[in-house]
Amino acid sequence: MVFPLGMYTESSLRLGTVTDLTVLTAIPELFVYVALVAWVGVSVGLVRRLVDAM
Repeated sequence: MVFPLGMYTESSLRLGTVTDLTVLTAIPELFVYVALVAWVGVSVGLVRRLVDAM
């Protein structure tokens, strides 16, 4: 469920920019880091699993 975090962040940023709603542009400023941490965690898990399978 990592992909929806990035898509939610991007769509909120775009919608906030188009509609000039600062609330919608403030949310992605935090969620971009949440999504980044989630992607790093998934990537580390993938690499660990690949190394264990060798």
